[in-house]
Amino acid sequence: MITLTIEAFGALLLWTFFENATPNALFQAIFHAVSAFCNAGFSLFPANLEGYVDRPGINLTIIGLVILGGLGFPVLHNLGNYPLFGRGPTAWRLTFHSKMVLAISGALLLTGTVGIYFSRISGGALPLPWYDQWMAAFFQSATARTAGFNTLSIARFSDAGIFLLILLMWIGGSPISTAGGSRRPPSA
Repeated sequence: MITLTIEAFGALLLWTFFENATPNALFQAIFHAVSAFCNAGFSLFPANLEGYVDRPGINLTIIGLVILGGLGFPVLHNLGNYPLFGRGPTAWRLTFHSKMVLAISGALLLTGTVGIYFSRISGGALPLPWYDQWMAAFFQSATARTAGFNTLSIARFSDAGIFLLILLMWIGGSPISTAGGSRRPPSA
């Protein structure tokens, strides 16, 4: 139910943003929502999402789906039991696992965004307004860890930017999530 709800909401949002921008908008929206939440990074567009680098609605929806998929089901379940959502006990609190995942994910997103911005984007490397440059850096930071979508041409990244992307890919997402990355093998 968690997966279906998140993917359906993401597809609905993407459909509204793709509606006037692409043919077969509903199919494109469903495909990209599932691909984003499952952290697959597959796109039906020839240049991935590079054509949408200046579309904040599409970027934020994809980022949200990627992050939610990368947090893992125990964290989503813990957050879903928050009393404001109408479920769970009134003495709700985050588990240790949820605290660690949220703190580390936030730190990696922030560090990745700043690192990608300064290694790839700053200094006029892209003909984009400053806010689109920061959005592109945030998008690459979020998707590098788990999904592999891109709104910037990876071939144009500096060596430092490529190294940062590789490091984020190796770290990956949290345990018991749809994301990849380095994992401890299961115990026998």
